[in-house]
Amino acid sequence: MPPPPPGAPDGVVGVAPHGAALDKSMSGPWVGVAAPGTHIMGLSPQGGGPVNAYPPSRPGEKNMPFWGTSFSAAYVSGVAALVRAKFPELTAYQVINRIVQSAHNPPAGVDNKLGYGLVDPVAALTFNIPSGDRMAPGAQSRVITPAAPPPPPDHRARNIAIGFVGAVATGVLAMAIGARLRRAR
Repeated sequence: MPPPPPGAPDGVVGVAPHGAALDKSMSGPWVGVAAPGTHIMGLSPQGGGPVNAYPPSRPGEKNMPFWGTSFSAAYVSGVAALVRAKFPELTAYQVINRIVQSAHNPPAGVDNKLGYGLVDPVAALTFNIPSGDRMAPGAQSRVITPAAPPPPPDHRARNIAIGFVGAVATGVLAMAIGARLRRAR
């Protein structure tokens, strides 16, 4: 398994685009898998029709095709969601293991540009792959106990005030009724 990307916690996999790599994309030992990063299709926010490029930002410019690691990462996230849905008992590390083990390896083996290879969603969902370790070797974990619930609110002062107001109102009402009855005689 590849180490997580720089600054990322365990349970995170680095993703590279398969196809033309973006100049700003970083290759390295943290690349776990690659996913389609060129010739991407999507749905337009206006009308929902298919689109494959950004519209020009200025007059005279051409459409800019969708490509890069952003789309590759979304693709791998979708595969991870499918794996998690089919195998809900797997940990994040085991989901990554399943994706990595089912990837199509590059010809030269694991490398810094494609990692363990191109993601194969069907293989990740159907191949017989051992679950493996629940956590990355050397990962530190601890059982987190939930905090105790807060104590219930103390309503004594409110209840005393309501009782006092009720007693005063009852007394005033009794005096008013008594005065009216005396006048009526």
